[in-house]
Amino acid sequence: MGKKHYRFMDLLRLFSMLAIVFYHMLITLCNFGARQAESVRIFYENANAHIATTGVGIFFMLSGAGLMLSTSKGDFHVLSFWKSRAVKILVPYYLVNLFYLFFQFLVLMKEGGDPGLLWPKSLSVPRAVLMILGVDTYAHFFLGAENYAKVLGDSTWMFSGIGEWFLGCLILMYLVFPLLRIAVKKKPHLTIVISTVYLAVMLFFYEKIFAFSAVAEFPYVNFFVKVYDFILGMYLATVSDKIPKWSAIPSAVVTVAFLISPIAFPLNYTVLILILNLSIYLIALAAEPLFEKIPRVMNGVSFLCRYSYYFFLIHHVVIIHTTINWIKRCNEKGIPLSNSYIPVIFAEEMLITALFSAGLAYLLSLPKKFKEKNKKKC
Repeated sequence: MGKKHYRFMDLLRLFSMLAIVFYHMLITLCNFGARQAESVRIFYENANAHIATTGVGIFFMLSGAGLMLSTSKGDFHVLSFWKSRAVKILVPYYLVNLFYLFFQFLVLMKEGGDPGLLWPKSLSVPRAVLMILGVDTYAHFFLGAENYAKVLGDSTWMFSGIGEWFLGCLILMYLVFPLLRIAVKKKPHLTIVISTVYLAVMLFFYEKIFAFSAVAEFPYVNFFVKVYDFILGMYLATVSDKIPKWSAIPSAVVTVAFLISPIAFPLNYTVLILILNLSIYLIALAAEPLFEKIPRVMNGVSFLCRYSYYFFLIHHVVIIHTTINWIKRCNEKGIPLSNSYIPVIFAEEMLITALFSAGLAYLLSLPKKFKEKNKKKC
């Protein structure tokens, strides 16, 4: 394991962020009836690739790789790791939920609605625990609305996709990281072989596993499948310096084939996602020396990546309200919301999300600044 930080990872993280936000913008336009799915499908999906599954898969790979690199040197303490992850992940999650709850309260009061609608009719202990751990929304997605209601009850306080399913899935990955880290550090090649066999078995028998076929319908959003992306990223971080640069050539061929082929490849969809994501990763890895030659540009990319998690938390709320405003504007002017508006809407949503993310980052920095200020006084 060589460097502790690779610039190409920042670039891929930025791509992942943009891809997911862009996809959710398009889907929200469709959900609100502003566009038909068929009219915008060309922007996010073809026979073999999907911009959202690619973005999420790369995000999980980078999460595994980043943790492996950041914990490669020095002592590793499991409890300290979990504590630092909880503070970094859950505190922003709680804040965003509280702010949005307050926003909804103000909107209801202004419109003369009943603020009581914001409060759950009942809150079971299991659901309260899941909410505190940040995996409540993932449980809702994993179980499905009907099963969730049977097992955990009322789903009030699940606000507009804040954290969405990916947050709970990521938290579960953090929980198993210490164990996976031992395996990857001691036997990286054996670990990836065993993990690949595990994935193959999971996918082959997926529909026969009642717990999955009954609830987690889609393998590519199931923790027990997506954890392979995380492990693959951990493995790649340990062997990055040993991967030959020429691997970018077949990877580029594969990526182009995924992008232009009008015929669907006869492979499991989850496997297709992995092949494409791995190809993109290897291309970016091979280009690392080029990224090092443009430090100013890459410093800007790294700066944006600092807010990537906040983007994931906030973007759904911004997209929903921006979409509503655009539909109102178009209706008032009596014009259709055509595809020509998509770049403008996307730019507006990115700007608003960036501003809120920067504000959230500032709020989270205040306790540290306060402590430093008190130390200087002492």
